[in-house]
Amino acid sequence: MEKIMGEIKYLSEAEPVSMADAWFDMATSDHFWMIWRFERLKTMVRQKLIDFSSKKVFEIGCGSGTVLEQVSKNFGVNPDGCDLNDFALKKIKIKDQNIYCYNIYDQESTLENKYDIIILFDVIEHIEEDVNFVNSCLFHLKPGGKCIINVPAYMHLFSKYDKAVGHVRRYSKSMVTEKFSQINGDNLTMQYWGVTLYFLAIARKIMYLFTNKNIVSKGFEPPSKLFNSILSFLAKAENKLLRSPWIGSSLMFVFDKKN
Repeated sequence: MEKIMGEIKYLSEAEPVSMADAWFDMATSDHFWMIWRFERLKTMVRQKLIDFSSKKVFEIGCGSGTVLEQVSKNFGVNPDGCDLNDFALKKIKIKDQNIYCYNIYDQESTLENKYDIIILFDVIEHIEEDVNFVNSCLFHLKPGGKCIINVPAYMHLFSKYDKAVGHVRRYSKSMVTEKFSQINGDNLTMQYWGVTLYFLAIARKIMYLFTNKNIVSKGFEPPSKLFNSILSFLAKAENKLLRSPWIGSSLMFVFDKKN
């Protein structure tokens, strides 16, 4: 039974999720990391790996709506979104689309095979059974539709920050390839991104050997506006100059749902 409160449609009951609420207050569209991640998505669009034009888009794990806002502004579509975190959902500013409080394991019949594109940005690293989760997400995707996933890269970068924000693991291309054999997908393409951020992640891991204070804010919030501006510039430069970086702090991949 659907319940509507404000602009949020409750298809499922809100639940605690493995994600620090403080992260949503910092993860705004002008944060260098959010810019960097979206620039990689735009690069994949330029490479014709993804086409958003006139597509129905669904972001699973939309949080406070930053990606919804970026996709709407840059690609001219109004994506739907869902999450189980009520705190994050209530922060969403744009209301021109369907925003659901929804557990994808509930497999709402009206959403079956509805979407052309599904976005899972920095979600599955929080999930113990990540393969089962992705296959459940594909219930909502049309056969032949695109699934775009972003995850943190390399277990050797795993630190106290990862634990604080609820990460279970980080990924490599080989790990994704191994898990992909169990997913109802085809035509997998993977790209690392964030070469500079890779080395900053190493520095962050070393820093946390000596402190346990303010882990989330120190690990994600820019120390100054100048720092944020410099890294935002590097984000755009990297994605223009490097078609597919050899390393990075994150890994983005896209595949088709099998027909």
